[in-house]
Amino acid sequence: MDGVPRSNKLPKEEMIDEARFWGAFGFYSLLTLAYLLFGLSGGFVTFLVSAFMLPAWISFRLSTKFFGHQSLRSTACYVVPLIPCLTYSIYFGGFLAAFLIEKMGMTGSHPPPYGYFVPDVIIAVVIGLVTGWCVGPLLPVVGKWLAKSSVVWFLLHGTVLALAVTSQFFPYNDDAPKRIILQHTVQTLDANQILDASYDFAVVDSNSMMFVFKHAPEAVKELHGNRELSFDTVKRSDLETWKGIFPISSLFSRSLKFPRKTDDVVEQYRYFPHLSIEKSQVISVGASRRVNIEFSLGSLKEVWVAVLNITGPLSNWSFANNTIPAPIKIGNLPPSYICRLSGAARENWTFWLEASSSEPLRVDVAVVDLFLTEPTKKLKGLFPSWMDITTFTNVSFRHVNPILHESYFGKLQKAIATALVADVVCGSQLRESLMDFSKLELGDTREGSCQQGKSSWARLSLNANWECVLDVQTIHKRYSNEAV
Repeated sequence: MDGVPRSNKLPKEEMIDEARFWGAFGFYSLLTLAYLLFGLSGGFVTFLVSAFMLPAWISFRLSTKFFGHQSLRSTACYVVPLIPCLTYSIYFGGFLAAFLIEKMGMTGSHPPPYGYFVPDVIIAVVIGLVTGWCVGPLLPVVGKWLAKSSVVWFLLHGTVLALAVTSQFFPYNDDAPKRIILQHTVQTLDANQILDASYDFAVVDSNSMMFVFKHAPEAVKELHGNRELSFDTVKRSDLETWKGIFPISSLFSRSLKFPRKTDDVVEQYRYFPHLSIEKSQVISVGASRRVNIEFSLGSLKEVWVAVLNITGPLSNWSFANNTIPAPIKIGNLPPSYICRLSGAARENWTFWLEASSSEPLRVDVAVVDLFLTEPTKKLKGLFPSWMDITTFTNVSFRHVNPILHESYFGKLQKAIATALVADVVCGSQLRESLMDFSKLELGDTREGSCQQGKSSWARLSLNANWECVLDVQTIHKRYSNEAV
């Protein structure tokens, strides 16, 4: 009677092992086929696993006839043929995990509160997949040994202990540094005037700048003095500040801004990048308006890239074989067109823009200069060696010129004609005088008057909001603060 249950039990275990093996083999085979059908290049590992599983299974089936189904020798006969495959899988999986961990340090600073855990979750999922394809070929035969409660408890305790020990290690060193972006931002009004200057900091991983400043007290003292440093006491720098390195700036969140004096900048640069436009260069093309622009890089010394961010009804330009790309939206700003000019040029850049409607075109320019001032070099040296700081100078300005605005001329003529309707001759003279103002910069004022006296005059200026302001006065009427 004892022999009957024994003979029925053995085929059942063999059938379970058969089902496990062919299920695993079919899974790896289908995965390899999917890689081939979709034209992906990652199917070699699964193909290698499938190719080595067949001889391993044949070796196991032959060994069970000599050593029995439950023998460790039979299990060893299955594992040994898989050693080359497992070695390659462990090597490839370890390389992939190490590569991903390094790249997770450059994927950007995600917004709190969940952003801190995003890289950890991604790494955990990838390590789970790597463990799966390394252990997967063994499970059809070794699975029954791993399923014992003593083995499960051992693996669980070992995992918890490993997590506790590894959490005590410092995450950065000279070979795997903390990556920081330090930008010396200089905002200018024209070729000779500086509007503002600051140091802007950003990180590209989940540990914020507060973690950085915690380990760099000398840098904090240089930037913020002895005051308390927190996200509430320091200004934030918006995405527009980083447009010189777009789209890398999309990786940043909670970047910080520290105001800086402009004395060292004035000493290093004689004049700054600027755009030049002349009225005589405006060309009417059908319903569109085209204007030629000259772009000077100023006296910048080590220009890496210049970025033109054009906002408005742009219909054509002279870049990229007259092909306009799809508009890009940066943060809360309106959609714009971005053009990157690499390196420095011996001569000024010349190009033209074409607008399709009467709305104005705005050109934001950012020039990245790799030259660093002495205070910036000193600040960079105050950080620990395990911090890899990418440092550069960003000179930016905004150009809005009424010559790019079709309604500028129409409203100007309408206002003068209305104000001087009683005196056609004087109105014509005054109109010609004002229309001669081909170039208007921020803060400039142009005046025109009738030759018959000062009783009729007009003043044109550009205010701090970059609006063209017209002030017209006659004997009868006065029109002021009309935004053109």
